[in-house]
Amino acid sequence: MRTSLLLAAVLALFLPALASAQKLADEQSRRQATEFYRSGQEYMAHEQYDKAVESYMAAIAKDPLMTLAHYQLGQAYMALKRPASALQAYQGAVEALRTLHDMEQSNQFEVDK
Repeated sequence: MRTSLLLAAVLALFLPALASAQKLADEQSRRQATEFYRSGQEYMAHEQYDKAVESYMAAIAKDPLMTLAHYQLGQAYMALKRPASALQAYQGAVEALRTLHDMEQSNQFEVDK
């Protein structure tokens, strides 16, 4: 009985940190996300906003915590005069930042990794 209570207390403390750690992209996914992000930047520079949207969405799919991709997605939607979609993208950036902050508070090692 005592062991069960101790185990439950430990799980209650560490499950949120473990769940957050699973949201981190692996090295390959981060690299791919960065490539998609850079493609999006190129498309933005050439005012090809539809293609930029696709690239930023692909970057976010590979690394959901890439806050710059969320923000730039919002910028691309604004250029396309789609403010509702831009707002959702900006909210995605805020959520990604919130998740990163929570992870930093609960598990500094995983954030540094």
